[in-house]
Amino acid sequence: MEKRILHIGKEDTVRTIQEKFSAWYPYLRINFFNKNNLKGASATCFSPEVRMTDINKLFVDANYDLEEYTSVAGLEKTFSDQFGLPVQVSRRSGNLWLGTRLTDHLTLKQQNDLGEEISMVAFTTIPFLQIPYGC
Repeated sequence: MEKRILHIGKEDTVRTIQEKFSAWYPYLRINFFNKNNLKGASATCFSPEVRMTDINKLFVDANYDLEEYTSVAGLEKTFSDQFGLPVQVSRRSGNLWLGTRLTDHLTLKQQNDLGEEISMVAFTTIPFLQIPYGC
């Protein structure tokens, strides 16, 4: 298994981190939000051009080991608790991006594999429109 270290620089933008993350998990997307309580109705996602220091003024460069057996819930908790970056992972499901709240216990690999499987079935009937990064 290849080691996947996600370097997050304080000047990196949301888009940069999303692109790095999706390079390893193409059927997953990571979105950054303005609140630690993502279940609240007032949580909105940050624009792709926002920098990590704009989200967390105290953010310092960090590395995160993107182990394929890390759960989505574990990744989201680490980003929030250790980096001060509230995030939520979405999984591609055919022509849509769906939140993973109900399946946060699954690993990154399981979520990505599930997204690929669902999308391959959907691709036979509905083309996927690639939407730029963001929410």
